[in-house]
Amino acid sequence: MNKLIKKRKTHIHPSFWELFLSFPKSIIFNLKVLPFKQAIRVPIFVSYRTKLIGVNKKSFVVNFCDKPKFGSCRLGISGSESGHLIPKKSLVLIRNGGKITINGVFGFSRGVYLHCDEGTMTFGNNFKANYNAHISCEHSSIIIGDGCSLGWDCTIKTCDGHHILVNGEETVNYGPIEIGNHCWVCSKASILKNGFLGSDCVLAYNSILGKKVSDKDHLLYAGQPARIVKENIDWKV
Repeated sequence: MNKLIKKRKTHIHPSFWELFLSFPKSIIFNLKVLPFKQAIRVPIFVSYRTKLIGVNKKSFVVNFCDKPKFGSCRLGISGSESGHLIPKKSLVLIRNGGKITINGVFGFSRGVYLHCDEGTMTFGNNFKANYNAHISCEHSSIIIGDGCSLGWDCTIKTCDGHHILVNGEETVNYGPIEIGNHCWVCSKASILKNGFLGSDCVLAYNSILGKKVSDKDHLLYAGQPARIVKENIDWKV
């Protein structure tokens, strides 16, 4: 039993060897995206299993609110106990003028997929995503406020990928996504093009939100498609 507990804990917190093997890549990443005085503090730890394409100072911008601390941010590292069997590889892909901006500290667990193609992603301070987060922005924008959290296996996607024809005419297959401050997107939930969450909202497990249902705050959404099931709610860790 003690061995089992010990094994699980190594999946909650990165092991010494994971950090050791990731340190060279982390140094290179920090020098790539941060001013030198911030980069030498190595505030961002990047897993050695994370593939980086199109990442540079113009395409991946981090604006720290305070003086950055060593290892205060993570990319492709760690995750919750329930994800110990999840593949540990991650991918950050930016192309065709895409831009990712993070305004503060952040944490993306292993298995993260960040894709920005002819679009812009903006994350607020203290953003956290559990394992296997799939965040894709094509031809549009994703705006996420401060203090937001994603459970495991969440999807945020501005583009349908393929086109749907109605009476022979192509419909628009992309649209912006906006999430307010202090929102919780529960595990396996999806926010698709034109999705909107006000501040202090919760999107329940396995729900799908693909439009602006309401501009109000403190709402609980659930269902496929998501609808308002409770008002005047709040949440905390």
